[in-house]
Amino acid sequence: MRVTRDLGGLLLGVVVNFLLLYGVVVLGWSPGSMFLLFPVESIGLGVVTVVRLWRPVAPDDDVRIGPVPLGVFVFAMIYGVATIVQIVFVVIVVSAIGVVADGPNLWLPLALVLVRLGMDLWLSTRQSAGAAAIVVPPIIRGLTLQLGVVLGMVYVTDGQPLDLVRHTVAGHGLTTAMMPVVVLLIAKTIIEVVALTGVFLGPRLVDKMFDAAGASD
Repeated sequence: MRVTRDLGGLLLGVVVNFLLLYGVVVLGWSPGSMFLLFPVESIGLGVVTVVRLWRPVAPDDDVRIGPVPLGVFVFAMIYGVATIVQIVFVVIVVSAIGVVADGPNLWLPLALVLVRLGMDLWLSTRQSAGAAAIVVPPIIRGLTLQLGVVLGMVYVTDGQPLDLVRHTVAGHGLTTAMMPVVVLLIAKTIIEVVALTGVFLGPRLVDKMFDAAGASD
């Protein structure tokens, strides 16, 4: 049952990434609007992770700083600083390429990201895991988002025109302003497909290993 839930969450993530990528490349959604979604997703990931970490523990492990569990405090400090830095970079990029704040360019993509975060939160209330298993996935996703923002800084500050076509995919030009978003969404999709494959094949590989060990005996 847990594997099914993990698969559902990862599949939804891949679908959302594809829809956002399709929107930017084919439908012409604003890259600046996409950039605004990066810190939204980062903040949402942080909230979901805190919800999962803030759970009852054994009295011997219940170390707190005031009313806050130690694990929550440490994660919030590290992740919070990284998110603040990301927001600063996003503001710089968005100020350079602009934002189109209408339905197709901002609110529809925002709705897709919120659906993904809602699924993450729903799954977090139905799963139990150790602190390491809880913290690692959002850190990986957070680092991927941070990479996209850094790429955005590089692309929009290298002196090239924002409307310069860098590459062409299926007849659709990828401009300087679009490239960071495209690279980020592709990287996120690859990471989540790898995770999806691990969740799906992991138990089967373990079973095969035990079967092989039993046969050798």
